[in-house]
Amino acid sequence: MKRQTIFLIGLAGLLTGGCTTHKIISRKPPQHIVIDGEYGDWQGIPLFYNQKPPFLFGVTNTTNRINLILRTNDAALIRQMFGFGFTLWLDKDKTIGLQLPGRMRRENATDFRKSQAAFSKIPFPGEKPTKNDFILIVKDSKKSFPVSEVKNLLFACGLAKGVYSLEFGMPLLYTPSTQYGVPVSDNKKIELDLELNGFFDRQRFRPGGGKGNGMRGMGRGRGGSNRKPDRKIQIEKKDIKFEVELNNNEKAEIRHK
Repeated sequence: MKRQTIFLIGLAGLLTGGCTTHKIISRKPPQHIVIDGEYGDWQGIPLFYNQKPPFLFGVTNTTNRINLILRTNDAALIRQMFGFGFTLWLDKDKTIGLQLPGRMRRENATDFRKSQAAFSKIPFPGEKPTKNDFILIVKDSKKSFPVSEVKNLLFACGLAKGVYSLEFGMPLLYTPSTQYGVPVSDNKKIELDLELNGFFDRQRFRPGGGKGNGMRGMGRGRGGSNRKPDRKIQIEKKDIKFEVELNNNEKAEIRHK
């Protein structure tokens, strides 16, 4: 895990819009997974890498439940996820989802200086969201209510040695049901969609320009770049989809495409 963490640091901050799809064969966890924000339960379970934005993820399932973990040490990514908010949709049609409302409005980030001030006010890294901060979105019935009122939908966030772990635990629904969970298709597949509400690329506002004596690349003196900082931030949404084939065998193969 140490090597993966170092690799994440090197790729921090490359955030773009669009959609990424991961196709995975899940497997039965070798031990019971407790949704508590701790990584220890996931030892021995392969984690895969999502490049933009940078995080590791893993999926396990039992007969009746699906577990998802996201891990990252990218401070900017965490600030933006907690700042703009995100939704984990539990089906491909986005009819039901767990939503963390954002703490700042997207329009407040169109000016670089204002957004820097806004992000600096987001408690970090001490304050972490809990299940009580999420709301459940049910589009068909136009309902939304606190996830804390739904017993079987679980979330926890932990921080250890600079790495955040976001864990989700959800029931699997093989037939239409009045309870809330992840619907399973006839071929035993599910689709989760992590919708990130807003990101901007920090690479766009590196300092530059200036004339006179100074240091190259720091915007001071002749050595500085002629490129001016772009004060307008392009806020984009990002979808990361997880197409998961359920498998309850202890030694099931895990593929990643």
